[in-house]
Amino acid sequence: MSIRRRLTVALSTVVLAAIFSVGLGTWASGERTRTVNVLTDTLDTERDLAHLEQCLQNLHRQVTLLAQSFDGLDGVGLSPEVRAGLDVQFEACTRHARDLADPARGVGVLSAEAESLLDDWRFVAGSLGIRHVDALARQATQADPRSRRVLGELLPAERSTQAARVIEAQADFARVSSRTDATLVFALAASILVVSSVALTLLRRLVTALGTLADGVERVGRGEFAHRVVVGGSDEFADVAREVNAMAARLGDATVELEARAVALERTVEQLRTTQAALVEREKMAALGTLVAGVAHEVNTPLGVAVTAGSLVHEQFEELRTHAEAGTATRGLVRRVASETEEALRLMLDNLRRAAQLVQSFKQVAVDREQVATRTTQLGEWAQAVVQSISPLARRHGVQVMVRVETDARARLAAGELEQVITNLVVNAIVHGYRVDASAPPEGAATREVRVVVRCEPDAVTIDVSDDGAGMPPEVAARVFEPFFTTRRGAGGSGLGMHIVHQIITGRFDGTVALDTKPGAGARWRVRLPAGTEALRYLRPGEGHQVDRD
Repeated sequence: MSIRRRLTVALSTVVLAAIFSVGLGTWASGERTRTVNVLTDTLDTERDLAHLEQCLQNLHRQVTLLAQSFDGLDGVGLSPEVRAGLDVQFEACTRHARDLADPARGVGVLSAEAESLLDDWRFVAGSLGIRHVDALARQATQADPRSRRVLGELLPAERSTQAARVIEAQADFARVSSRTDATLVFALAASILVVSSVALTLLRRLVTALGTLADGVERVGRGEFAHRVVVGGSDEFADVAREVNAMAARLGDATVELEARAVALERTVEQLRTTQAALVEREKMAALGTLVAGVAHEVNTPLGVAVTAGSLVHEQFEELRTHAEAGTATRGLVRRVASETEEALRLMLDNLRRAAQLVQSFKQVAVDREQVATRTTQLGEWAQAVVQSISPLARRHGVQVMVRVETDARARLAAGELEQVITNLVVNAIVHGYRVDASAPPEGAATREVRVVVRCEPDAVTIDVSDDGAGMPPEVAARVFEPFFTTRRGAGGSGLGMHIVHQIITGRFDGTVALDTKPGAGARWRVRLPAGTEALRYLRPGEGHQVDRD
């Protein structure tokens, strides 16, 4: 038998037991309600009789005392306050008497007699002081006998009757309750016995089958895909066991396939890592090549001037020697040659110094790029040297790079890696912020200027690189640090520059970099590098007096 059929039998049994219990409960509830209603009505009647008796006794005493206090006619009667108090008591007694007038209570005679007695007393109270003799005569002949009958005979007899009814109703309620409880206990015991037997059989099957299924699923979860779950019978548990076995077989096949794919994927990932490392190195070398070309161009100009000045000096010297040998050298000739030679030598020395400065700056930048170790330097001078190495590229694009060091300090830092950060940020601003390659901005265009601000704070070094160029839309700014993402894919961009910047700042310097940009409003890069790390550390006063130079 399937679990569904077993559950149907069990539920049917429970429903039948519930219907039987509800029927017995309804019958018992009706019997109890009937006896409770009888008991309640009897107690209500007894209570109303007690209230009426108390009210009549109080009113009888008060009316009698008032009648005896008048010994003649004075024509005034009762005061308004006394009459108002009596009216309240008359109304209360009348209400109690009318509450007992319901025919179902069986005290209609008492109710009528009580209302007549109240009418007599109301007349007596209204006649006091005005018709004193007549009122006393009426009281003696009618009111007192009626009050004695109501208060002395009818009320005590009716209260005794109601007391006997209360006792009888209580006995009936006890009998009904006892019989009902016994019937309900029997019905409940029978229902529990039937339901327990059905539930025990079903639970035995559930526990056995679920235990087998749980053990099988746990073993399959541990990777024992060859294990098979065996559950006897032909119910739903057997169907679940077959599905578990089929799932284990499919998982075994899928595991073999996934393992093969994982091996292939691992090889692919390793190849991608190798390719990415090669691309990163190529990006570094490409940036260094750009600097080499720029510096070579910059050095060529002062060297050319120096060569020209040297040639002029040589010509002047040959002219002077020719005249000296011929004996035609004059004082004016010597003065002219000396003056022109002095000017040429000064020009030659100035340009040679400029070329030497460019070569020294480039040499230090190149050494920094090749080395990963830290070195001691003055941050302000170092930043100026880095930006100076980028100046040839900036001039070709008509861009002016401004450096401002707000607070300077000596530090031990990974100069090569930080130089690459500044170079990439400035080059990115030049190339992407100002798309038109020209020696000067178009007529009427805004000044092309990239600003580099270095600030040495007590606990960190902050570097702001900003421009007033094209800016970036939100979708580009959100992906700017992703590897291989570039907006100049067909123009030689590799998409690794900003990715390298992010890796160096966060990985090497434990710092942060943020971008603030809008289309047409330029871009601002905020770099914050904490001081005190392995890559950047301030030098204390008296420490590191000599700045490392190569």
